[in-house]
Amino acid sequence: EVSNGTYTWMYDPASNTVRAGAVPADAQINESLNARFIEELLNTCTIEAQGRAVADGRACYVVTATQKDVVEVSRRLWFDRATWMLLKEATQNQNGEVVVRMEYRDVQLDIDIPDSTFEFEVPEGATVESMDGAITLEEAQAELTFEIKEPDHLPSGYETDIITTVPVSESYTDVSLTYTNTTEEDAQSAQLTTIQLIESPHNESTERPMPWRSDVKTIRINGRDCTIIMMQGRVGETRVPQWVLKWDDGECNFMLAGALDQEEMIRIAESI
Repeated sequence: EVSNGTYTWMYDPASNTVRAGAVPADAQINESLNARFIEELLNTCTIEAQGRAVADGRACYVVTATQKDVVEVSRRLWFDRATWMLLKEATQNQNGEVVVRMEYRDVQLDIDIPDSTFEFEVPEGATVESMDGAITLEEAQAELTFEIKEPDHLPSGYETDIITTVPVSESYTDVSLTYTNTTEEDAQSAQLTTIQLIESPHNESTERPMPWRSDVKTIRINGRDCTIIMMQGRVGETRVPQWVLKWDDGECNFMLAGALDQEEMIRIAESI
């Protein structure tokens, strides 16, 4: 996948097909992603200074960030002193053991990257399909190796809005179904209450990783284990708590996300 910020191209080498479409205006981010990351840390974590250190040969400030609602887990972060870019991160559990480590190496900042780097050249002979036009359920089904399953229960006023397929690898494709509240006249309110369902083929040999957060819960959906967690999303400048449910039925993996109350999200999941 390649994007220049206003347009996106997705290439599937198996079918030699390119899907191209404009990035929605509300998804075109002009502000610094690093500034947003730091703002999110300040709003959701308790920050403690840990002094100075070196990462990738660059002088850094080191801080510990502990999630205000998940005190059992903390992150140690190395920020470049000159630019406040995150260069290194270590996530620790309540026993102080590092469970996840991430670092950037050979970092180059403020270099001149030509715009052409983010343009996509369509391979010779490839078929180009537009992602801007609507795709029907039947058209999506024709691209998949598994049967699309829709919820029998949706809150009053909700209808299917957007259906897209996303090539994940040469062997399989995911499908995303978006449901919106058609009774909402305000565009932002409608976006805040959007429900998204993502389906992919299930593989018993591939174990779904469990989130490391301590607030993750496991419930039962139609006799199968389902993990459920609340995450903080954002629509424009508005932060939105969202419930994310993940489970499988032996044939498909499902991920259901939305900002409705937990009980309503579970009812939707149980109806699939």
